[in-house]
Amino acid sequence: MGEWKEYKLGELGTVVTGKTPSLKNPEDWGGDMFFVTPTDYRNYRKYVDGSERKLSDIGVKRLANKILPPYSVLVTCIGSDMGKVVITKDPCITNQQINSIIPNESVDPHFLYYTLINSYDVLRVMGGDGTAVPIVNKRDFENIKIEIPPLKEQKRIASILSSLDDKIDLLYQENKTLEAMAETLFRKWFIEDAKEEWEDGIIADLIDFNPHRKLSKGNKSPFLEMSNLNTSTYCPITWRDREFMSGTKFINGDALLARITPCLENGKTAYVDFLEEGQVGWGSTEFIVMRAKHGLHPFFSYIIAKYQDFRSFAESCMAGSSGRQRVDINNLMNYEIKIPEKKVIDIFNHSINYMVTKMHNNNNE
Repeated sequence: MGEWKEYKLGELGTVVTGKTPSLKNPEDWGGDMFFVTPTDYRNYRKYVDGSERKLSDIGVKRLANKILPPYSVLVTCIGSDMGKVVITKDPCITNQQINSIIPNESVDPHFLYYTLINSYDVLRVMGGDGTAVPIVNKRDFENIKIEIPPLKEQKRIASILSSLDDKIDLLYQENKTLEAMAETLFRKWFIEDAKEEWEDGIIADLIDFNPHRKLSKGNKSPFLEMSNLNTSTYCPITWRDREFMSGTKFINGDALLARITPCLENGKTAYVDFLEEGQVGWGSTEFIVMRAKHGLHPFFSYIIAKYQDFRSFAESCMAGSSGRQRVDINNLMNYEIKIPEKKVIDIFNHSINYMVTKMHNNNNE
């Protein structure tokens, strides 16, 4: 093995901080160039493969010095998405919340990606953890130090990790398919085939909202940030142990629904199955905890939390000042739903249990 040496990020390539075109120039928008923001990261795994907004040729020309070539490494350096990393496959431009590295010939971009995805804690400290809006500016970002081996060894390490990523992607896609199947069963049996003679009810008849969980201050327990809730599958992106101070508490089998804008609209939701037996986790105060009852499988609460009609109702229950609106849980609990027969619940539970077990095993793998 070659000798590992320490470098500053600024020594490994050109660092580019993105920029957002002025909304006063509508002609800058609407073309083919990806304009990447942290919001787009929720749709990515390792690579940038699209963006909600795109720039026109005029906008690209105006920001010509911000164009990132393929295999640039993008790192979010502000706010709740701090530390998220992706690689470009096509040219793109980012907004100012992202610092990007165009690697030089001394560093493999894939190796740099795998190194930087572990930089979360460093970025949070540099950005002022605990401040309202943590931020790492370009100068501080360029001065972050990492150790790297010779290029040949970088490529070997990155190749091994990339093959594991390919396997992870297959498991991830299988879980998305299983989730879709579970949601289809719910809509078929509980909505489309609901019988007139079923009792009329509200969601609070089937779900406990914010059930009591006990966790003493100072105890170290898995902590889940809002930024780590996924938008496309139930498993959070990551979590870490942290001493409990104040926040929402949850246990395995609970579903977490974001109650604040824009996280609710963006689809941030989770199903908790990553804790040890008897363990209590905690996280953002902006989570609504949902727990299935009435004999329903715990995953039912997650399916409801993802059901578009329920989410639309939740959005209609939001109150507060513009930009900081939150769901009024008392109103949310009044979402109308038929109370299913026990035999339907039993059939649903039997079918869903296999899917949930398979998804859990995939995540562990």
